[in-house]
Amino acid sequence: MFELLLGHILGDYFFQTHWMVTNKTLPGNNGSRACFIHCIIYSYCVLACLIFTLPPNFVIVAFIGIFLSHWFIDRYGLAKRYMILKGGPDFTNPFAPIIYIFIDNTSHIVLMYAYLHYILGVSL
Repeated sequence: MFELLLGHILGDYFFQTHWMVTNKTLPGNNGSRACFIHCIIYSYCVLACLIFTLPPNFVIVAFIGIFLSHWFIDRYGLAKRYMILKGGPDFTNPFAPIIYIFIDNTSHIVLMYAYLHYILGVSL
């Protein structure tokens, strides 16, 4: 599990640029490009950290699953949509960014863990 968290931190914080953050949810080719580049880098980071826990024949399947789960959450801004669906707090609230980050990170980690552990059968 430590490896999964480390890969997430590296991919979502250390290697994600400001350009990726500000553009990945925008409509059109620029948004798609920013999200694609971010998700490729993110998936490599997670995979690099998990490489010794994955069976060799699962590496490509794990990469695709990590990429797709991250794409889905980031490209469509699901954390923000979830906050709006739940009725707040709105983004004028000083705690909104913290809540957003918590929802986003939890979504990524839970979805990746579920995919790797329950679908691929990898012990984390």
